[in-house]
Amino acid sequence: MSALPDKPNTSWAGRAIDWFERRLALGELLSFVTHFGLVWTRVDPNKPVREVVREAAEAPVEPYAMWPRALGLLLALLFLLEVVTGTLLAFYYQPASEVAHESTRTIVRDIPFGWLLHQLHAWGALLLVVTAIVRLARLFWDGLYRAPRELLWFAAVVLVMLAFKLELTGRLLTWDVDSYWSVTRGLDVLVTLPLIGPAIEFVIGGRVVNDTVLIRFYVLHVAILPFWFAAFIYLTFATLRRVGLSPVEGGSGSTTTIRAHAFTLASLLLVVFGVLVTLVVLLPFPFRAAADP
Repeated sequence: MSALPDKPNTSWAGRAIDWFERRLALGELLSFVTHFGLVWTRVDPNKPVREVVREAAEAPVEPYAMWPRALGLLLALLFLLEVVTGTLLAFYYQPASEVAHESTRTIVRDIPFGWLLHQLHAWGALLLVVTAIVRLARLFWDGLYRAPRELLWFAAVVLVMLAFKLELTGRLLTWDVDSYWSVTRGLDVLVTLPLIGPAIEFVIGGRVVNDTVLIRFYVLHVAILPFWFAAFIYLTFATLRRVGLSPVEGGSGSTTTIRAHAFTLASLLLVVFGVLVTLVVLLPFPFRAAADP
């Protein structure tokens, strides 16, 4: 009597995973995600995805979402929130000087929860800048720019610069009085810098804030700068995976698992969202009249 064959996976989720497993290298995709800090453990991309997930769930790792190590995760989470809210705002925004302010007013006044998205995005941009600066100061204070962490320090410096550029380019998009004149004064300073000034003037299309500058700011804000920000976040976590986490006074060793890390990550995300909502409700950014160049 022949042996019975192995019982096939009858659940829809199991069949779906099997279908994709035969066509995609799911282990490699999961390995790529780990470089953004969402899955803080090493995985073998050559193994089946079920085995990879099981090993990742059981592997002990160092606690990462703890102060001050959490600044890197906080930066990544704030950037993720900015991407989500910015994408939703882009559905209704029109990057032209004649309609930019009116489209923003439509978002704030007429779109359901549009005011919330607008305020979350504005406060999130400010917190992104602050978090990037605090993280850079922490790395400098703890001497984490020394070998073998030079790339980590370089990425932190670039992330601060990119955060400032994201805030500056996004500020102009509302095309109100405050944003227009603050960007105008900022460009008056930036274009006078040696070497950097002419490059900035070439990229944005001049030093006078007009339609050309607005559309180039929009492209920089929604496509080019976010791409480079995500790339340097990837570089940050990829470097940490190689050189290891920084020592923390009173911190423990390899005591947590991916489940504990995921729970802490979700808790941190909830705290960040709660802080943003509190700021939005108590200290909303004012929406000024349209700019009149």
